[in-house]
Amino acid sequence: MADFVEHNLPEIKDPKYFFYVENIHKTLNRTGLLSFFTVAERPTITSIPVELRGKNFVQGEFHYEIVNLLKDIPIVHVPKDDSNITDIVKSSPLGNHYTYGVMITDETHVLFVKLTDDSSVPIFNMSDRFHITSGMIANYDGPLMLTDVGKFFINYLFFASTCGNKVPYINKLINTATVDEAITAKIVDGIITRKEFNNIINHAYWFGEDGTITIQTLTERALGTDPKIAKRKAELLEQYKDKLHDTIVLAKIEKELIDMDKAYIKGDESEPFFQAVGSKSFNEQRKKMYIMFGMMPDFNKKNIGVNVILNNMEQGYTKQDIPAVANEIRRGAYGRGSETALGGAESKLITRAFQDIKITQADCGSKRGYKLLLTEHNAKAFVYRYLTDGTLLTKDNIKSYIGKTVSLRSPMYCATPDGLCARCCGKLAEDQNIVNVGMHSLAIAETMVYVAMKAMHVSSVSLYTVEDINRFIIE
Repeated sequence: MADFVEHNLPEIKDPKYFFYVENIHKTLNRTGLLSFFTVAERPTITSIPVELRGKNFVQGEFHYEIVNLLKDIPIVHVPKDDSNITDIVKSSPLGNHYTYGVMITDETHVLFVKLTDDSSVPIFNMSDRFHITSGMIANYDGPLMLTDVGKFFINYLFFASTCGNKVPYINKLINTATVDEAITAKIVDGIITRKEFNNIINHAYWFGEDGTITIQTLTERALGTDPKIAKRKAELLEQYKDKLHDTIVLAKIEKELIDMDKAYIKGDESEPFFQAVGSKSFNEQRKKMYIMFGMMPDFNKKNIGVNVILNNMEQGYTKQDIPAVANEIRRGAYGRGSETALGGAESKLITRAFQDIKITQADCGSKRGYKLLLTEHNAKAFVYRYLTDGTLLTKDNIKSYIGKTVSLRSPMYCATPDGLCARCCGKLAEDQNIVNVGMHSLAIAETMVYVAMKAMHVSSVSLYTVEDINRFIIE
């Protein structure tokens, strides 16, 4: 064992984030993920002289076999005082240990970077904020920018480590929809290859197994809600006591109380978890647990009407609530069975209707089209479709058509004599060389199945303002 020396790297202002950026690749396995983001048992390095322990950068020379062992160990404990434990022996996370990151410089030298003064706390939290600049990650090429550990990790996991700089750095809340939006167009346009997409999916499934260790879900605020909500709820119920049969009034009450709950969680460490789950975390789960069970569809043959339970689950149900609760439990199960059966029957019908229809030519040249008013609500569904004047609707230009009636190339007006043309079916059909359209038409029945399956988990009633009744009329 050679002497240890302190290294001075004055350009490194924060050793902790320097190590994180330089060694982010070590998080792509379970050991690294646990070591970076949890309190973990780690190997201990005791041979560092006491006078050097606690320095930001310490370099030591080891036998090459020890260095080989350290290659698979991203982070170690270093006792603050003398210890009888020998090098590499694992120790529990203790307050009298430092945590140091391990960086192999050559076959016999290791650079240790101090990460924390207390090994009994996690080294990194997803909400920790730091600055990045060009070159720190493959998909960011810009000036100094404030980000956080979670965004940096997800950008590396899904994008930088799989397809380099093809997906620009996302510096906002990242959930499933964000990832889909970032990669979908690039897959369609051939920018992201099939192999790269497979790697993204593999990383998603792998991280999904251990993702909860990087998300703070258990906080004091997450286990309850603002005490002011109960007081405000009592005031609203008294104010509208003669109108509690009115769904509009009930929706107004629910919204105000849910907004108070959102404000209570805002800024808490658990907020990213609820954001990732989506609106149902507040509109369904937290509302029922801490505010009120609220409105739910009545369980009857015509599927009309609503039931209302004013207590929350923490308070418990009254005797009068039991029939509605029992019916609600049965409604979800019944819908899952009967409505999915309906979707299955429709799938068979659609398959029979479209099984022989094929795309047989590139462009039939039709100038006739389907007249359609593009709105904020429906525009997304028509990206990659052609207008009769030859314009391709894209994510970039479709906003300029919102509020306008367009003439859309459509299979309904295709002039191909023995099938359909790719141009009337849209750019996706062109790029993917689709021939048989039967399986693609099943998206209609899939929606029916999805709604029925969702009934098992969603039981609230939402109200919407209809601004254009024509959206609901089949011509």
